[in-house]
Amino acid sequence: MAYEPGDWVRLTRSVEGQPTGSRGKITSTGIFGDLDLQLDNGSRITVNQDAVEYTSAGGSGGDMGCSVVLAAVLTGAAALAATWTSGWWGA
Repeated sequence: MAYEPGDWVRLTRSVEGQPTGSRGKITSTGIFGDLDLQLDNGSRITVNQDAVEYTSAGGSGGDMGCSVVLAAVLTGAAALAATWTSGWWGA
């Protein structure tokens, strides 16, 4: 995988005293696959890319994506109901 600065990742194992699951943002990449991370807790560490996996930038894990999809579905349903109701009562 090609990680780039700005990507959000989480640790898949403990590294430099940081527990598995810690989230952070890649600040720079090294020539041999090392990644410099700024973790959510403020720590800065360097890890090998096999110690991380992609994650989302907001919230904890993928929760934000589900909220956005749910909001879009509910908004669409409300718009459809409003259109149907106005057509029904306006006729």
